[in-house]
Amino acid sequence: MTTIFKKSILTLLIATMLVAGMSGFIPVQKAASDGNEDKKTDFALFTTDPTPPSLVGDTGVKCTTDKPFTIHISAATFGGATDAKLIVTFADGDSVTYPINGAFSLSQAAGSTPGVDDTITATVSGTFTSPASGIVGWVSILSEDGIPSGSGCTTI
Repeated sequence: MTTIFKKSILTLLIATMLVAGMSGFIPVQKAASDGNEDKKTDFALFTTDPTPPSLVGDTGVKCTTDKPFTIHISAATFGGATDAKLIVTFADGDSVTYPINGAFSLSQAAGSTPGVDDTITATVSGTFTSPASGIVGWVSILSEDGIPSGSGCTTI
């Protein structure tokens, strides 16, 4: 066989294998998955309203991850709640208290300093005159680097 013919056969063989591999004709085993590779967001809800029994006692949310993230928090008072506050506490114990009178939301960057802002907890307090008054909210995180298994947001 001539050298040109050998190169042509080899080129054709490689091209065929590439096309077959890309089209799925040649099975390729993927690495083991924990199911979180594509997970970029997580959230949890909180409320002082006892009406939805599944949420009773969920008066705060704790979000944690070892990757930089953006945290989004929204909250609203209802039924004449007075003196409502949202307290955002960082892993190092620093906190910020936001008065809530109606609707409130914020978005902040966090998670870049281990032990300082890699865990953020949002809790509520206030004077709720009846079961029909209180505060409800949603806390979510977004990490472009992904949220590792065992991290994310949970109610507290």
